[in-house]
Amino acid sequence: MKYVHGSRSLAQPKKSSKKISELLVAQKKMEEERRRKRQEIEQKKMERIKHRKERNKLMQKVTKKGQPLMRHRIKLLLNELTNQKDPTK
Repeated sequence: MKYVHGSRSLAQPKKSSKKISELLVAQKKMEEERRRKRQEIEQKKMERIKHRKERNKLMQKVTKKGQPLMRHRIKLLLNELTNQKDPTK
């Protein structure tokens, strides 16, 4: 067996290269975690925007005389009340 620099053999990897590879693996995991969190945040944001647009569309509906359609507003209020009760259970 050939030895390099005294007692180290060719078969043994350097300790610093192991540390570097471990750091790279940890860095990739952290980056993947960040990417996943950003994607979740973006999905929640898009969902909120979608609900807001639907709500605004219903709130803008009016009768021929310009009065607001109360049935849509009441449905929205009832949905909000039922959604408030569900998470507390």
